[in-house]
Amino acid sequence: MMTQLIHEVLNQRGATFRAYFSALNDQDFQAILNGPSKTLLDVLQLRYGFGPGDAKAAWNDFVMRHVDGRAGAIQHGHRSYPLPGACRRRYH
Repeated sequence: MMTQLIHEVLNQRGATFRAYFSALNDQDFQAILNGPSKTLLDVLQLRYGFGPGDAKAAWNDFVMRHVDGRAGAIQHGHRSYPLPGACRRRYH
């Protein structure tokens, strides 16, 4: 994951992100906004008890539903980021 992509998404859809991941508090959100991309995964693991793969799948699920609007690859500029296998958990 790229830090720039995460920050762009959160700056554009912060309220939606916070509603989707409602267990996150203000400090968590600020840490994600101000930190490297790994901070997002670390915070999701801490607050939701996810392993690294589940945390990444939860982020990808959010992006598919609220940014990309469809299943498939995440599009960012001229790059395409493939999604992991189907996520079997609900994250909110």
